[in-house]
Amino acid sequence: MTQIKSGPEISHTVPDNCRITLDRRLLPGDDPEIALEAIREALTDLPPWSVEVTGGASMFASEVRVDCNLASAVRGASCALKEQGSEVFYSPAALDAGYLNQRGIETIMFGPGDLRFAHTDQELVSVREVHDGARFYSGLALEMLE
Repeated sequence: MTQIKSGPEISHTVPDNCRITLDRRLLPGDDPEIALEAIREALTDLPPWSVEVTGGASMFASEVRVDCNLASAVRGASCALKEQGSEVFYSPAALDAGYLNQRGIETIMFGPGDLRFAHTDQELVSVREVHDGARFYSGLALEMLE
């Protein structure tokens, strides 16, 4: 979340400080410390203001090879169920898979539901999608056991 807050939050007082929270997304291969340092360098010389830059939580971007074992198994299970080719796609969403991939554990995001509604008040998954997802995950388990 990106936000700007000034303070003190009192109606009869002119604010004397401003806190800006910047959500800087990492791309595959980005180092969080290098990204933070680039922000710090961009904000070092802004007289008459003094600026302090501190890092917060970071989430690694997640990327695996198209031909990694997990992606290949997902593609195989998907093709077996659909009886047609399965398109490779990349999601713009962030998730904890980046951390696992950084640790050498192949992780991808795949499942039922429409990403346009993920984490919104309109998020839903139809019963049909849950059923198809269960069939898919069963097929994926068999694919990975072969």
